[in-house]
Amino acid sequence: MEILSAALISTCLYALPFAPESSFKTLQGTNGKFSHQAPLEHAVDFSMPIGTPITATRDGVVKELRGDSDLSGKSLKFIDHANFIKILHSDGSLSFYAHLKKDGVLVDVGEQVKRGQVIGLSGCTGFCDGPHLHYEVYHPTQTTENTPRGRVTIPIKTKTKEGITEFFERQTFYTAVSVSDEEACK
Repeated sequence: MEILSAALISTCLYALPFAPESSFKTLQGTNGKFSHQAPLEHAVDFSMPIGTPITATRDGVVKELRGDSDLSGKSLKFIDHANFIKILHSDGSLSFYAHLKKDGVLVDVGEQVKRGQVIGLSGCTGFCDGPHLHYEVYHPTQTTENTPRGRVTIPIKTKTKEGITEFFERQTFYTAVSVSDEEACK
């Protein structure tokens, strides 16, 4: 597995996790006050109706998933009940798509996925108080007091109709556009 250099990470682009020309508002952006502090400060939550198609932001292999939960709530006791998809990328990073609807995972472990491929359907499972998609890119790490979920999110450049963003603002609409093979992270 090739590890991308910092220079390559800063120049290649990710797609948004929904279809081109679709636009969704962020509930929580980078450094969100509710639950997106270090080590999850680069995560973003997009408000979207249950059943919205979710697309892969980058090519990779499905590493882990869950799709059988119908439990959700505003308490941390629900955190392990979220339906999700984790996709492993060529540089060892993973993209994480969470709160998918019950039976809303449309891929299998080991499946190769392509950027823009529909992989799931949004929902509200796990630690969730309304329909949305939680999205992040991270490097796995040891579980410690400072990294209780065993991951540290990383900043990425995302191509949107509004321009290239590295910092998602709260309560802001972002519109998806296609990312060419030349621009995309490999």
